[in-house]
Amino acid sequence: DNYHLRHHHPPLPIYYWSFFISENDSINEINKKLRLSLMMLYLFFIFIIIISIYNYLQNDYFRIFLVLVILSGFVTNKVVINGFINLQFHIFYALAITYHIYSLINMYMKKNNSLISFNFIFSTALLILTLHTSLISIFATLISIIYLNRISVNRISFVSLIKYLFLSLLITVLLFPPMITKLYYGKIFLTYVYKLVLLKGNEFSMYGSLLDKWYNFFY
Repeated sequence: DNYHLRHHHPPLPIYYWSFFISENDSINEINKKLRLSLMMLYLFFIFIIIISIYNYLQNDYFRIFLVLVILSGFVTNKVVINGFINLQFHIFYALAITYHIYSLINMYMKKNNSLISFNFIFSTALLILTLHTSLISIFATLISIIYLNRISVNRISFVSLIKYLFLSLLITVLLFPPMITKLYYGKIFLTYVYKLVLLKGNEFSMYGSLLDKWYNFFY
């Protein structure tokens, strides 16, 4: 069954984990090192949020204190911690989407410069490199840009947007050549057509295919 053989996600988290392990490590050593890598990611996540808060609330100490109290409750939440304890791609995507939203806000809140543009380009590339569902997030970004262009003094022109997306795709292809050489997203599209339309109910499609749903609805 081709659905069982496909690669489920792009490679960014694998690239990160590969820095911590080697071929000579035992299973126990690999487990310990991977857990360490996730703890470092967790601490980095907290650090980035604190820096972001400080940049926006430098002179308002009461609001900084209030946000830090809320942040403390968030980062010590059991659900959040469990997300970092378990090996999964979605935590990486949460970090990438946070960075992406931050970069988009800066595009409208600050005067555009090379660093702000690079952050937007690079964060978009990270989204694509982390999960294939990033296409949904990028579509939401485009809708947000259309809206923000109507209400903001700063605007992203159509030409600039095309340039940013092209450079994001270029970075993605350089870091993940199979996106082109193996037609990665084409295979993902066909896989989900198969999953949603043709595949009968199993562990990957517990509610059956769309054809099953329509058949049950009418008959």
